[in-house]
Amino acid sequence: MKKVVKILFRVFLWITGSIIFLFLLLVLLIQVPAVQDYARGKAVTYLHNKLQTKVEVGKISIGLPKRIVLKEVYFEDRNRDTLLSGEVLKVDVSLLKLLKNQLQINGIELQGITAKVNRTLPDSVFNFDFILQAFKPAAGTKVTVDTTAGMKISIKKINLDRIRLSFKDELTGNDIKVEFDHFETRLRDFDLDKMKFSIPVIQLSGLHAVIVQNKPAIEEDSTVQIAATVNAPFELDLNLGTIDLSKISIDYQNELSKLKANLDLSQLKVVVESIDLNQQKVKLKSLNLENSSILFDDFSKPVLKDQMDYAHLSISGLNLSGNNISYNKDSISGQITAGSMKNGDVFVLKTLKTDFSYSETGVTLKDLLLETPGTTIRDYARISYPSLDSLAADPGIIGMEIHLANSRINFKDVLAFVPQLADVDPFKNNHEASVTITGNINGTLSNLNIPDLLIT
Repeated sequence: MKKVVKILFRVFLWITGSIIFLFLLLVLLIQVPAVQDYARGKAVTYLHNKLQTKVEVGKISIGLPKRIVLKEVYFEDRNRDTLLSGEVLKVDVSLLKLLKNQLQINGIELQGITAKVNRTLPDSVFNFDFILQAFKPAAGTKVTVDTTAGMKISIKKINLDRIRLSFKDELTGNDIKVEFDHFETRLRDFDLDKMKFSIPVIQLSGLHAVIVQNKPAIEEDSTVQIAATVNAPFELDLNLGTIDLSKISIDYQNELSKLKANLDLSQLKVVVESIDLNQQKVKLKSLNLENSSILFDDFSKPVLKDQMDYAHLSISGLNLSGNNISYNKDSISGQITAGSMKNGDVFVLKTLKTDFSYSETGVTLKDLLLETPGTTIRDYARISYPSLDSLAADPGIIGMEIHLANSRINFKDVLAFVPQLADVDPFKNNHEASVTITGNINGTLSNLNIPDLLIT
């Protein structure tokens, strides 16, 4: 018995040693440039014959057991236009973990990538569809899918530099072009089975996007169908950390509704505490927006002069900083530590600071400081009502609790938001005048209590 065990043990050692030797030999061989170039040539020839289109790969480098690098990659679609091209594609993957049914991607790095996706009429087929058809199983082939154990996928790091993407769909009328200089993210959790994702860092810089919505070739879903889709439960466990965006420019144009908008973000940094998409709840530890602008035009509506025209906005110098901001579907609260902006020649906000809360039953502003070139409002204000519907039915039920300390209100600022008062005393013929107020007001609009009030 001992002799048999010794023989089996020696056979086991010989087999194990042979496998290790062959694996090491494969690793050494595949590091040889000639071998890698031979593999590259074979792969390019195979893909060219399979896809019947132009395929190029300038260089392939495989460093087992982890790294795969492709350089000067080019794929052409059937119309001889670029489908995908790239200077460098690097993937750091733990190949040995594939034996344990795990796909662990330690890093993805893409440089100088261009991708073009389009769908044209009348065939309504995407330009990459020929790739799916080329690798589609032949008719009558029985495909067996093992659903007993799904592969566990994890991604740790993504680095993208100089990326250009375009998407044009004649069926839906969407024409989108996106390019950016740098995108970087780290992922702590990436679980597709449980739809659990933890992303502690997101950095994006140098993005320019152009989105054009033309008339679609198909009828859109009804409002009821759209609402049902939007409100459908979405099981996603998402944890975000720091989001850092810089030099972001987005242009939007809707040919159907005659809308045009532009958003320029110089710098936006957000630190997320928690996010719950199902409950529509978001908590931010901090938010910092610097030197940004918003342009918006609804060309279906006339331009209004000398007042806030929400259909035609030209906001520049937008700065906003805040802490402990909490949002859900019917309320928002937090602390604004700094805010400023300018809307053309109509309104200038120099300073905004307050602890605020807004809900369906009112708004509260604590430690308020609001300054324009002619207005200073400070201290405390609270306005309440049972509901928005009741407010529309009976404005007299509006509750007020206001304390103004040496506040100054410029009529021009008031008229910018309520132009209907322009021909009403004391605003009539006094558009540049100001009023200074110190005092307390409480009660309801139909039954106000004013214990002390000084107006100059």
